[in-house]
Amino acid sequence: MESLLIKKEELLAKAFELKKAAWQLLLVTGVDRGQTLQAVYHFGKHGAAELLQLTVDAGSQTPSVPSITAIFPLADWMERETYDMFGIRFEGHPNLTRLFLPDDFEGYPLRKDFVAFKRILPGG
Repeated sequence: MESLLIKKEELLAKAFELKKAAWQLLLVTGVDRGQTLQAVYHFGKHGAAELLQLTVDAGSQTPSVPSITAIFPLADWMERETYDMFGIRFEGHPNLTRLFLPDDFEGYPLRKDFVAFKRILPGG
């Protein structure tokens, strides 16, 4: 599998180029690298063993990348899931709301700094 790290400013042009070349979107997810969050996209070609991974640094304080839903409509729910779990905002997404968690949920469960529960010990 070929893997490319691209800038977020290049994402829409690259997605459009892949669509024109008959690539299909397979997966959108996030990765917490500690210092930064990344949006990761996997593409494939129908009937071929070719796979392509695009990785985009989304930043750390207010992570965001452009939405590719206008080019690949399948990205809609995958971008919502990535937002829900990692907090990466997909700018231009038509309905970027939480998918699994309640709207008032605080935090993003797949980030490394997320504390699932805090155990309170006696005396402390």
